[in-house]
Amino acid sequence: MIRKVSLLIWVLVSPVMLTAQNPLETYSEVQKMEDASVFKKLEWVPAGPSFQGGRIESIDCPPDQPGVIYAGFGSGSLWKTTDQGLHWACIFKDQATFSIGDIAVAPSNPEILYLGTGENLRATRGYTYTGTGIYKSVNGGKTWTQKGLPDSHHIGRVVVDPNDANLVFAACIGHMWSPNAERGLFLSRNGGDSWEKILHISDSVGIVDVVWDPVHKIIIAASWEMIQGQRSAIFRSENYGATWEKCESGFPVNEGIGRIGLSISPSHPNVVYAVIDNRNTLKTGGDEKLIGAEVYRSDDSGKTWKRTHSTSLDIYSGFGWAFGDIRVSPHDRNKVYVLGVHTLQSHDGGKTFTKLGGQVTHLIPNKGTALHLDNHDLYLDPFNPENLILGNDGGIYISHDGGRNWLHCNNIPTGEFYDLIVDNRPEVPVAYGGTQDNSCIKGPLNSVVPGSAPEGWEYVWLDPWSGGDGFTSMPDPTDPDLCYYTSQNGNLNKKNIRTGETRFIQPSSEAGESPIRTSWFTPWFISKHNPTSLYYGANKVYHSIDRGDNWFRLSPDLCYSEDPFRKSRAMTALAESPVKSGLLYAGTEKGALWVSRDDGINWIEISNDLPIKAVCCIMPSVHEEGRVYLAMRALDEDDYKPYLYISENKGVNWKSISRGLPVDRVNYILEDPVMQDLIYIGTDRGVFVSANRGNTWTSLSATLPTASVQKLAWAGDNGFLVAATHGLSLFTLFAEPVRRFYKSIAPGEAGFLALKSGKLPAQKDFQGDLNWLTSADSEVYWYQPTAGSMVIILTDQKDKEIFSTRFEAETGINRWSWNHVISFKEDTGLYPMPEIKFPAPGDYLLTIQGQGTIVKADLNIR
Repeated sequence: MIRKVSLLIWVLVSPVMLTAQNPLETYSEVQKMEDASVFKKLEWVPAGPSFQGGRIESIDCPPDQPGVIYAGFGSGSLWKTTDQGLHWACIFKDQATFSIGDIAVAPSNPEILYLGTGENLRATRGYTYTGTGIYKSVNGGKTWTQKGLPDSHHIGRVVVDPNDANLVFAACIGHMWSPNAERGLFLSRNGGDSWEKILHISDSVGIVDVVWDPVHKIIIAASWEMIQGQRSAIFRSENYGATWEKCESGFPVNEGIGRIGLSISPSHPNVVYAVIDNRNTLKTGGDEKLIGAEVYRSDDSGKTWKRTHSTSLDIYSGFGWAFGDIRVSPHDRNKVYVLGVHTLQSHDGGKTFTKLGGQVTHLIPNKGTALHLDNHDLYLDPFNPENLILGNDGGIYISHDGGRNWLHCNNIPTGEFYDLIVDNRPEVPVAYGGTQDNSCIKGPLNSVVPGSAPEGWEYVWLDPWSGGDGFTSMPDPTDPDLCYYTSQNGNLNKKNIRTGETRFIQPSSEAGESPIRTSWFTPWFISKHNPTSLYYGANKVYHSIDRGDNWFRLSPDLCYSEDPFRKSRAMTALAESPVKSGLLYAGTEKGALWVSRDDGINWIEISNDLPIKAVCCIMPSVHEEGRVYLAMRALDEDDYKPYLYISENKGVNWKSISRGLPVDRVNYILEDPVMQDLIYIGTDRGVFVSANRGNTWTSLSATLPTASVQKLAWAGDNGFLVAATHGLSLFTLFAEPVRRFYKSIAPGEAGFLALKSGKLPAQKDFQGDLNWLTSADSEVYWYQPTAGSMVIILTDQKDKEIFSTRFEAETGINRWSWNHVISFKEDTGLYPMPEIKFPAPGDYLLTIQGQGTIVKADLNIR
């Protein structure tokens, strides 16, 4: 049964402070909140994993610096290696964006880098993140300067003249979902200090690719009418963009033309290739099929074109808008690579193609055997035609034999997490996560347990192509051998981890009903009240009481709201109260929100006056039956405002709690399990905390790299907060100081907050050879009302001083970390063995004093 109730909104539903704002302004707000936060010294610790890889958008290398590779990840920032991929460093982690479109090294000066931000893949469902324009580094990525075009949002290509590092072209796609002026082709003649728009199609059509012939001074650019249209075309200019001609001789121009990619032959710059996503259809055997990828070649600098092949290039699989990359060998104008789901290579100018494959070796053990799918960039060594660097959804692959063998650099923690569940086992908490095209994975949260071993991650499942989109996965609460997982569109499976036996258990429609409709990220859960009870949200809610072996429908179609603007395809959120069994909430991708108070017998729509946005998180309280939190976000529109609400009466009334937050989407809400007024949220630029159920907010992100936080969870007896990001894997935060600060610190008074006892390193076989992997620092946290120098003293049970040091404290929460080294003496002998002195295991008293403050804490060293 369905009923609809009118809602009374306690305050204005639209967040009061919010206005139109570009991402640079949002980041400025975020920085101000981080700098003002009392928690800015709390440290987020990277928790992996890296073995699965992540989606690459762009690769470039300085030709005369062997071993140096720059890798730009779609939502995982920019990384650099100087040893051919053995070690990597994130060199863009504290900037206004984490989304990368293109990286370009200036050929005439390898220290000069130009970075176009905002990934150029137009993904629906809210997982394409905006950039903040062009950035420049003059020291190989050590420091960066923002160089304009902040409202371009997504940059498809950056090209630097090979002889003049100040001459730069930027192909700006623009806003993905709305018109804007800062799109088109831009030229800078002064290293990015100013930009001139030299090609403008319209405020809704951007430029996705550009090539530059430095010999003949010819620009060739590709426009893109997303996803397809007549204004997707190629243009050329012989006078630095003063005038343009549209390239229509031999090149298709019609409503079915989608994304276009370009490449120019370095050895013969009059030879230019284009790959197009031809979305027109052909009839084959009575069926209609998209034409897909087509390659065209020009031998006269773009004046005339000809399709190179007669057979189909079946590499786009219907979503060619995600690709658009073609490369020509610097050594041979007839050797061409086309990137799509697979990578194709041709040795005859594109007449015939073969699939690039080969044997794969992983730096970190990985069960994947094939070259990963969905390829987005390929770097071709100008000095050695056998050297290839391929970037795809699995990360970086390096070949030194033309693609017969590959080394997978799966040592970069750039997992794009959709979801996270933590199984809090007594020994080490285990995280279960679903990632973009890298399956469902699980592994120990070693950063929570002092001295435990690193990594240890593994796949819950893996498709035959070494990938697959993974979403919610979790272990059965009572059967350690049983695990559940989902792939895209709600494909739910049950797996015996010990035997590997897997069963597909997705519910299906009942006899006489139309097929169920699911979202990309389909919500489902195991009831906290019954471990054999599963709930699943499609367009209708389904319930199983026998671990998914049988299902029955629990609701009518909840996507058919009485509000015509709220009618949608499927649910995006589903939750049950942890306090009361059968108190269910369901939300859809257009903002229809429902509650059932009787385990699905009756459903009441409670979405009146709420915005027409996707429901991304429903969080019923663990403290009060009537309390529920709600987060909504815009999908497929350029709206980045936070939509965050609380109800104290099961959704009858809603109160907006977005005031004071930056203009940024909220993805998840988490209650503190101990203090009922304390809540945490994950946004597209970090984590925030409120001590009064959303009336005011404080940043928790000062030490967290800029990242989209998709999920938050508790680990380690509720003392650690785990953040799952879409692009930089997982991070953990020792959150006990947050809880203690709000609970016990009086205004203006110093006080002890929390202590993490550490662990001494174990000895290896040889005397004095220490295994530092088994050690963990001790950490103490306290609140200091006055900044200044402090003395930290460690005394034993007999009040004997064992160790002391000085520490410069700041106003606010301070953190002191100690590796337990009392003294260190270098050894200059032939076989040096430094003399390191540690305290004996046992109980100690730690005293912190100075600036009128005395803080004492008991410390146990193991």
